[in-house]
Amino acid sequence: MLSRPRSIESLQTFRRSSALQRLGAERESLAEWLKTQPRKIIPVAEVARVLEVSVRLLWKWIGQGWISTYKRPSEHYQKGISKPGFTRFLGRLAECQRYAQGLRLPWRPGRPPSARKRLEEAYHRQQLKDGMTPMECAKALGISTDSVLRALKRGHVRSFKVSQHRYRLGDRKKANRLKKDLTGK
Repeated sequence: MLSRPRSIESLQTFRRSSALQRLGAERESLAEWLKTQPRKIIPVAEVARVLEVSVRLLWKWIGQGWISTYKRPSEHYQKGISKPGFTRFLGRLAECQRYAQGLRLPWRPGRPPSARKRLEEAYHRQQLKDGMTPMECAKALGISTDSVLRALKRGHVRSFKVSQHRYRLGDRKKANRLKKDLTGK
């Protein structure tokens, strides 16, 4: 029986991140690199360079708890990653990868397409009205507002801009006609 990773969030992060999946496949070479390091504490920038990710992404993983940092007691030293912390990170990658392979699911990087598909199907079945805001659309379909905005910005569903950052669903002319019919103006 497969042992499940510590949290569903870490498994979802692993599934969505192509960088974590790539590092999971390269963890043996990373363990070899770690053995060659003379320092006990490795600077964050150097670890990011070796992992071939940005420093910002590495700090995001640190914030999410994927990797732990170590700060020496002196105020002049910056935070770094200890060898045991890096080893735990590699272990978590291995754990998530084994679980993902045991499920035999297609683990494609990126977001699941279900929200976008629901939005496209509802729009083509004309369940959504022209001129709806992304928030109204999200409530009607039970998906997040960010998913609706992402689909509108990428052109998966027809939309128009009311102002620079405000989107509406559908066709502007139909929405204006609908508004006139409702208000009588």
